[in-house]
Amino acid sequence: MNGMKQQEREVKIALDVQADDVSKVGYNHIQYLICTTPRAGSNLLFSLLENAGIASRGPAEKMNQRRVNDVEAKRGWNETDLSEFIKEIFDSSVTSSGVAGFKVHRRQIEHLVGILNNTNRYRGLSAWNIKSYFPSSLKYIYLVRKDRVSQAVSYVRATQTGIWEIRKGEGKKISGALYFDFERIFDAIIQFQKWEKGWEEFFRKNNIIPLKIEYEELIKDHRGTLVRILEYLGVSVPEPLVVEVGLEQQSDLLSEEWARRYHGIRSRRRIFFYWWRLKRPITRFVYQISATLKKRYFWYGQLIKKSRGSS
Repeated sequence: MNGMKQQEREVKIALDVQADDVSKVGYNHIQYLICTTPRAGSNLLFSLLENAGIASRGPAEKMNQRRVNDVEAKRGWNETDLSEFIKEIFDSSVTSSGVAGFKVHRRQIEHLVGILNNTNRYRGLSAWNIKSYFPSSLKYIYLVRKDRVSQAVSYVRATQTGIWEIRKGEGKKISGALYFDFERIFDAIIQFQKWEKGWEEFFRKNNIIPLKIEYEELIKDHRGTLVRILEYLGVSVPEPLVVEVGLEQQSDLLSEEWARRYHGIRSRRRIFFYWWRLKRPITRFVYQISATLKKRYFWYGQLIKKSRGSS
């Protein structure tokens, strides 16, 4: 019952927002949002979009935790119109081609919603009905990475070194100690699964069919991916289309080694895990068979007593 009331409240909030706030905000350009998770290739994709002229230069994560916390510290979210806040981000991101977009991680949406739920103005807002504050014409690009182990390895390496991207010409550098950590890689994989489920719930509940792009497809075909995005946005493909990546590839032999080590350990632990799960029912079954034999056959009972006595 409480769950149903909460859902009704969320729907009412969404409808109120559409009627009162969103109608006040107008957009004069094409907008897109890259919905993703860390280390799924969003830096690579945004670099391609920048050089193709459909993404503005500068930070791609314009709704990160720092920016959200700054609003809370300076004026407070009770005094901030979320629709206007989002519009300011898009307006500051417009390119000469009349396109504006940025990327957002699922954890950033959850952080924002968590902050807003501590206010009277936005109490009851959820990570799915926050869509009402975005422009109604917004296009959604869903970027995922099928190989979650490699994604998790990349994430753990970045958290250890503090290096999330390397611009071309900077050269590779390490500012922190690198060490293989099975548990952190495993935890990262679980977290990525939760974040992706969160995005998929967002799309499903809002009847959104995003343009889905896989990292593995992106790295194989830069041009084809760009053309797909331009067509999805309704933007004419320029001639010539600039296909250029401004970032160095960070994956290397160490990344491959960590992935192999993870798969090896996971495989051994999986065998132990399956045996642990099967051990109890097998033991129970053997005990039941033994108990039945002891009841039916006198010799079997005597055999068990002798074997116990000899041990």
